[in-house]
Amino acid sequence: MNNYEIKEYIKCRDDIEYFFYNYITIENPERHYTPSYNQNQNNFFHITNIKEKSYFDCGRQIGSTTAGLVKALHTAIFKDYQRIVYFSHKNDYSKILNSKLIFMIQNLPDFLKPAVKVYSQNVMEFENNSKILFTSNIIIIKGMSINLMVFDNYILDNDFFSYFLPIYPDTKIIVINSGSVNKIQKSWKQYKDTSFNYMLTPIHTEEEKENILKSLTKEEYYKEYMCIDG
Repeated sequence: MNNYEIKEYIKCRDDIEYFFYNYITIENPERHYTPSYNQNQNNFFHITNIKEKSYFDCGRQIGSTTAGLVKALHTAIFKDYQRIVYFSHKNDYSKILNSKLIFMIQNLPDFLKPAVKVYSQNVMEFENNSKILFTSNIIIIKGMSINLMVFDNYILDNDFFSYFLPIYPDTKIIVINSGSVNKIQKSWKQYKDTSFNYMLTPIHTEEEKENILKSLTKEEYYKEYMCIDG
């Protein structure tokens, strides 16, 4: 690496937001783009940096999954020997998330691009011995030592608090819940040393809202965009 690349590497290592806005490329069906300023994602990065356990009740279309993937990637690239598990609600969706992560890695400049030792449809292991596992099955991690878990719209119940969390007291755990998928908000708020947060969809104009309501009921709209259930 030349001097400029060394400086950029250090900036990215020390500041996930700098890494995100300057070097991450996002893929969607219409175009590839570098993310623009997003206060919700900034809050996500800040909170997950300082809190060991974080719960995010999210509206739709705010980039919560992108933020979760970037958090996993940043941890894997810049810290050695990390074990990261990214949970999603369906196995097929785990494969989609894996492909999104691969796209992000492929579009990094060479001085940031990690060397991949092992790659499959659900596991990626890097040269620094950090590993990311994508799965929809929480049982398979039994007995594993894990540094970071991200639950992305993974269906959880209250046994999660009585049984699962005590097993991993020192593991950073992030729960992303869009559209009131989970019914554990009250339990999460009561659990010690956690952060409960809302990431709301930016306010729609009346015209935008009317178009959305053509395919959703008002109850569904408030649940999925404003995190208001019932």
